[in-house]
Amino acid sequence: MGHDISEPEWLEYVSGALPPAKAQRIESHVATCPECAHLLDELANWHDLLTTEGAGLRRALQLPDARMEEFVDRAVERVCAAAHPKFGAGRGRTAAEGLFLMRSLLEPIFGSGTARIAMDLAASRCTIHPEGKLLGGEWPLFVRNLSETLASICGSAAGRLVNRAGTCLVAQGA
Repeated sequence: MGHDISEPEWLEYVSGALPPAKAQRIESHVATCPECAHLLDELANWHDLLTTEGAGLRRALQLPDARMEEFVDRAVERVCAAAHPKFGAGRGRTAAEGLFLMRSLLEPIFGSGTARIAMDLAASRCTIHPEGKLLGGEWPLFVRNLSETLASICGSAAGRLVNRAGTCLVAQGA
């Protein structure tokens, strides 16, 4: 990420969780750095898309299973079709970005507490870097763990959603 702004700061900024003083520092930097403005735009586009899809899926939870499957299929198709340059297609995502994007999709559907607990449990069953980061090569294992965890808590459609979205949000690197 760079320019004296940490990856967690970028991700917290996009989700609106960064304290105002730090947010102002990022806004000032982005105003003068086209590279970081592009990165911020890319992260914000992903966050908005996944949050919108998650909210739609949450509304669909009231539907019969067959209709829920249709909603999951369409949502995953839209996420996977986001291979537009504004979404950073072709750029390997860091594990932290992958986690952030997965959380952006899951929180509107299952609530922040369930999403956080399920993601923490799934990550605890993976290799973690000494700095507390999920290693990028562990992404498929993390997705499988998260899928199994959410399927056991929220049903098989939740597990399939995680599996399919996880393949679209492939994280690479450490």
